[in-house]
Amino acid sequence: MPFTREDAYTAIDKAARQALGAPERRELGRLRSRIGRLSNATLAEVELSWDLDYIVGFLEEEVDNAVAAAATAQPPAAQPGAGSELVCGTPIGDIIRGRLPNASKHMAHLLCDANDPAKGREAATVVSQDTLVTFAHETHGSWHIGKKVTVMAHDEHNSHRRPISCTVAGIDKTLDVVALKAHESGALVAPDVDSTLYAGLSYFLLGQSTQAQSDPSSVSHGVVSATQLDAHLHVRGDIQSGVGDSGGGVFATHSGKLIAMCVGADKQTKKAVFAPIAPVLQFVNSLATTEVKGQSRSVAAAEGMSGGSHQLQVAGTGGKCVEVEAE
Repeated sequence: MPFTREDAYTAIDKAARQALGAPERRELGRLRSRIGRLSNATLAEVELSWDLDYIVGFLEEEVDNAVAAAATAQPPAAQPGAGSELVCGTPIGDIIRGRLPNASKHMAHLLCDANDPAKGREAATVVSQDTLVTFAHETHGSWHIGKKVTVMAHDEHNSHRRPISCTVAGIDKTLDVVALKAHESGALVAPDVDSTLYAGLSYFLLGQSTQAQSDPSSVSHGVVSATQLDAHLHVRGDIQSGVGDSGGGVFATHSGKLIAMCVGADKQTKKAVFAPIAPVLQFVNSLATTEVKGQSRSVAAAEGMSGGSHQLQVAGTGGKCVEVEAE
């Protein structure tokens, strides 16, 4: 049967748990990145009927060979300047540049003041073909269910952003997320998502933090520094978050998949704070079946989420859900 990408990832994760040293784990990370860059068509050509233990053994042999080769080889010199850090042997700037054309399709923005574009923009992120999410604090703190909002989002047919009329469909104050429902069905480009988070995961953030420029769209990158959930189900990045980054999408560098939404900065450290994609989608999906007489019942849904518990799958928990009681 075909050796699928999921087979490879499962085998690599198992091998990583058995790896004894950092060099082996690094090589496994490089293998995972290489597999992630292969097309499904290429993977489908690998007609091998391996059991998991055989695959793990094969990968471990490949890793051992790579570690031995690396020990005798001279490491490549990183080019000076931004983006010279290496991820899986490739400059991170090159990886992010390759991911941007696709990731930017899921990036959107709202004007801070529709009557005065000079007042800047606010970020939003597409999570499905008809739904975006943004932050619920400060300027959005007075929003209510049913409020009309115009969002500039990617048009797949014309390769530029266009205005899309939306309605506030749900507000979760605890998670700090507002769900916006597009009036046009299928108007948005849905992203690929990944709910797995782990400390050290490299990411890039698409925000609106260059407010002094005519186009405030911004790109920043860092690593997830902590996956222990706080009372708001948030995790932390290792870089500072700029004004305008709230609402921006956070994407895994190695895969380009959406992993979280930025909700601001930690008051003490000023480091970026993220709402992981798992509870964000749980909240959004809870709104999908709450239409009554043409009017959304999402206020009740949002209050139910805030007053109850959320679940999030985090790497390192054996696939179990971590349950956190929101305050």
